[in-house]
Amino acid sequence: MIPHEATAMYLDQSEKEEFLTLINRLKMLDAQLVGRLHLFSLHRVREHLGARWKSLSEGVHGTFRSILKGAAQNTFVFYPYDEDSYLVFSFLGSTKQAQQRVASISHEILAKLFGSEASPDLMETYVWALGDKGHPAFQRIEPGLHTSHIRSSGVFNFIYRPLLRVRDTSISAQHCLPIREMGAVGFCAGYDVVANIENPLEFAELDNLTLEHVAADLAKSDGQDDRSQIIIPVHFETLKHATQGQAYLRKCRLLFPSQSADLAFEVFGLPERLTEYNFGALVWQLRSAAEHVIARVSLDDPDFIDLRIAGVEGVSVDMYNDFRNEHQLLERLNQFSAHAHAEGLKASASGIRTLSLHTLAVSSGADFVGGYPVSNATRTIGGRKTFDLSALYNAAAHAA
Repeated sequence: MIPHEATAMYLDQSEKEEFLTLINRLKMLDAQLVGRLHLFSLHRVREHLGARWKSLSEGVHGTFRSILKGAAQNTFVFYPYDEDSYLVFSFLGSTKQAQQRVASISHEILAKLFGSEASPDLMETYVWALGDKGHPAFQRIEPGLHTSHIRSSGVFNFIYRPLLRVRDTSISAQHCLPIREMGAVGFCAGYDVVANIENPLEFAELDNLTLEHVAADLAKSDGQDDRSQIIIPVHFETLKHATQGQAYLRKCRLLFPSQSADLAFEVFGLPERLTEYNFGALVWQLRSAAEHVIARVSLDDPDFIDLRIAGVEGVSVDMYNDFRNEHQLLERLNQFSAHAHAEGLKASASGIRTLSLHTLAVSSGADFVGGYPVSNATRTIGGRKTFDLSALYNAAAHAA
């Protein structure tokens, strides 16, 4: 667990109270913190500066906090942990994004303090990770290895994550989700499995592999009357590129020559200014293979007018990597469902981690909810089935 004797330096009284609240909140999250809780240590910077540290320490801490504040962008919180270190908790975004953010911050801080040629050894960073016996603790990230698990060449797998249709409480669809092990910090999923999440060529390669995997699994389950609908992810960067996009759409038509009610496409990575692109034409072309097209959005998006005009059937959010408190999530879920229904779109909330979040999603008016409290992820395409929520609550009650 997180050490309870943490001392927050350089904080006023209100900040100290908030810091202690954060520590208690982190303790409650426990294993879910793996990969998203980091510690920056200035110990070696202090040693490097030697006698100059006394006169320079205030400026060093000021620089450190300024860079952390600039990088936060409502995705993480940070506090001084002791006089030489800072605690950083990433409450939005995946563990892979958290790792890359930490590596970038470390490089920026050293460059600001000592120039671009500064030795990475001067900055010690730690990640909350699983130890040999499965117990989480801070582990040192060796210099130059911040992305060692991320850039692993190991094979990734696919799983299917169930989606509950609230109207009739049936498991009506499943998301096809690529996953990859990340060693001591768990696993990454979706587009995080690629080596560089800023490289659209890797997105296109993953999209094609996912398409082929779904086609093969559908062929194996051919003839299954109660088969769930399969939701296939595709990145906007793949579709918008003339060569990659047309190649992907040709493969769609080749693998699925007639429009299938068993398939839906979920488009990720949509730009803020959608009107600058002919997204409606891409939606129409995707519909040559699948009957439904869904747009993946942010829980904080203000409206979906442009998506309705483009012709998508629904909008979806994934809450798996959103660790804001449940009061905030309920407010945003209510707005998300209301905005979707105002445009005549179906609202889907997936990545539900707990029974309470499941209840929040249903009460917000979402048409579909998905996540582990609904049903376990599987390696193969499953059939439609009725979901019994009371069984989960009964199991939780007996466990308590």
